[in-house]
Amino acid sequence: MTITNNAQFGNFVSITPLKVKYSDATEASMLFVKSNNDDLYQSANFTYTLRDANFKIMGAGAVEMSGSDYANWTGDNVTPFTFVAGKINVTIAS
Repeated sequence: MTITNNAQFGNFVSITPLKVKYSDATEASMLFVKSNNDDLYQSANFTYTLRDANFKIMGAGAVEMSGSDYANWTGDNVTPFTFVAGKINVTIAS
């Protein structure tokens, strides 16, 4: 997995393209994740956007990491992407 930085929108990874809504004409192909809040003790909140190849937002939301997921996170930059991807059921492209 490669984390790429876009100067305007932040860090993202490529995902297996998918339609966020059945009626969407284009597919989301990028997952952007940002740490919205981390209490450095027991939980972190991440916001995410799913974007198409032109960076148009196709979907967005927030995911909280807590409990053993948070306890096992070593503070690396990869875990938030894999955690969010798992929670929203998207596949990170290899």
